[in-house]
Amino acid sequence: MELIQNKEGLIATLTVIVSQEDYATKVEKELRKLRQTSQVKGFRPGNAPMSLIKKMYGTPLIIEEINKLVLELIKNYEQENAGRIFAQVIPSENNQMLTTFDEQKNLEFVYEAGFFPEFTYKVDENTELPYYNIILNDEDIDAEIEGYRSTFYITENCETIEDNCIIGVDINLVKDGEEITRSTNFLINIVPDEHKQTFLGAKVNDIVDVEVRKVFTNEIDLMGMLNINKDELKLLPENLTFIITNIEKRTPAQINQELFDKVAGKDNIHSEEELREYAKNAIITDYNAMSLDKLYRDSIEILLEKVNINIPKAFIERYIRFLEKEGNEISEENFNSMVQYFIRESTWKYITSSLLEQNNIQLNYSMFREEVKAILRENYPHHSDYYSEEELDELMATYGKNEMYVRYIVGRTTKKQFASFLKENAKLNVKDVTIEEFQSTYDKHNADTNVNANALPDTVLTNDVINGEVVKDEIAAIEEIVAAATAAANNTETVNQENNE
Repeated sequence: MELIQNKEGLIATLTVIVSQEDYATKVEKELRKLRQTSQVKGFRPGNAPMSLIKKMYGTPLIIEEINKLVLELIKNYEQENAGRIFAQVIPSENNQMLTTFDEQKNLEFVYEAGFFPEFTYKVDENTELPYYNIILNDEDIDAEIEGYRSTFYITENCETIEDNCIIGVDINLVKDGEEITRSTNFLINIVPDEHKQTFLGAKVNDIVDVEVRKVFTNEIDLMGMLNINKDELKLLPENLTFIITNIEKRTPAQINQELFDKVAGKDNIHSEEELREYAKNAIITDYNAMSLDKLYRDSIEILLEKVNINIPKAFIERYIRFLEKEGNEISEENFNSMVQYFIRESTWKYITSSLLEQNNIQLNYSMFREEVKAILRENYPHHSDYYSEEELDELMATYGKNEMYVRYIVGRTTKKQFASFLKENAKLNVKDVTIEEFQSTYDKHNADTNVNANALPDTVLTNDVINGEVVKDEIAAIEEIVAAATAAANNTETVNQENNE
C-alpha cells in the first residue's frame, strides 16, 4: 500500500494505492474462519468448498478490508501531521469509499488535506496587551472572611419557625393509588411575605396547609423547593399539607481557632491577623488566575490580527459539507457562521501551539499536576490543601483513565502556560482595578462568549470539529499523565503493602 502526496500551496492531494497483496492474506484468513462456521446447504460446517465460500463472502470481505486499510492509513497521516493540518483529511470531490469490486489488482483513492501556512512571530514590546491588576481593600478581605464564616456556619435548633429559619418538611403525594412521601427543606425567606405568616410560629410535628401554586408561581422553583420531578409536580393537590419535621437556624461561625482550622487546616493559622493574611492571599491567588485568563482571552483578537494567517475558505466549506454528509445536519442559515467559527478557532489553536513550540515551552506532568491542584482549589476551596502527595498521585491516575478529562486538563494547562508566556514577554498595558470593576469586565466577557456560542449550531459545540483528531502534543500528554500517575499510584500501593507486611 502506498500514499503519494502532491502538495500545491496549502492543499495536499493524497493518492492511496492499494494492491491485491495488501489485503489478500487477511481476506484468505477470514474466509477460512467463515468456512468453519458457515451453514451451507448440503455441507456440514467446515466442509463447504473454499470456492463456494469465496463466491458467497469474498467480495464483501475484500471491500471491507480495503476500506479499513485506506481509513487506517489516512488516520496515521492525520496523526503524523497533527497540528499542521487545519481539518481532517477528506475525500476528494470525486472520490468514494469502495462499495463494489471488479477484481482490479490495484485501486486508487484520492483525498485532500489542508495545511496551515508556516509562520514565525516574536512576542515582545511590539505586542501590546491589556492586563488587569486587581487592587484589594479591607472590605474585600472582610467579605472573604464573612464567606468563611457563612461556609462553616453553626446550626441551632429552633422551637418555632421565625425569619431566617430552615424548615424540614414531609409532603405526601398520591401516585397510582399509592401514597409516596417526599422530604425536603427550604429557607423560610423564599416564601413571599404575604404567605409567610402561614408558617411563622409553627413547631415540629405541626401540620401546615398551603395553596402551593398560589404561593409559588414558578414551577422550576417549586420543584426545587419540594424536591420533586416534573411528573410528581402534576400530582400536587391544590391544597398541599406540610408536616414540619425540623426547624433550625444557621448563624455564621465565630472567629476562633475552630474556624481557623476549618479554613486553613489544623494549626496553620492562630489569630485573626493571620486569618486576614490567609484571606488576602486566597483572593490574590484567585484573581491572579482570573486576570491571567482575561489576558489570554484579550490576546486572541490581537494576535489573530498580528499573525494574520489565511486558510482557504473554500476547503473549509467543503469540509463542513463533508461533516454534514457524515450525519451532522447543518441548516443554510447556520452554515456561514459555522465556517467562520471553524476558521477562527482552528487558526487560534494553531497560533498558540506554534508559538509555544517556537519558544521551546513544553507541557509536562508537573504542570498537569499543578493544574489538578488548581481545579481542586476551585471546587473545594477549604479542603484542597488536605490532599497528600500520594493521594494526589492516585487522583491523577484516576483522571488519567478518562481521556475527555485528560484533554480538559491539557487544554487548561496549555491556556495557562501560553498566558504566562504572554505576560512575561509582551508589553502589558496595566490597568489597576478594584475587584468589582474587574468582575464586571470579566462577567461581561463571559456573557459575550456565551452569546456567540449559543448562536452556533449544536454541531460545532457537540462534535470535536475544531480539533479533529487528538493532536500530537495531546496524545503525548495523555500518555504521560496515564503513565506517570499510574506509576506513582503503583509505587504508593507497593509502599503501603510493604508497610502492612
